[in-house]
Amino acid sequence: MIAPPIIGWIQGATEDLPYGQYGYFYVEVFFIILSGMALLFNMGVYLYDKRKRENLLQSVEPLTQFERYT
Repeated sequence: MIAPPIIGWIQGATEDLPYGQYGYFYVEVFFIILSGMALLFNMGVYLYDKRKRENLLQSVEPLTQFERYT
C-alpha cells in the first residue's frame, strides 16, 4: 500500500535524467534497500525468538508451549 506511491514518486522525480534511465535504476535501488531491510528484520525476529523465547517459532510442540508467552 505504501510502496506503489513511493515508486511512482521515484519514477516522476527521475524521468528527466540523461542516458534514458527513466528512473528504473532508482526503483531497483529502492527494491534492493527494501529487501535488505526485510532481511534485517527477519534476522532480528529470529534471533529474538532464539534467545528470549527458547526457539518457539521453530518448535513442533502444540499450542501449550505457545500459551505460556501470551
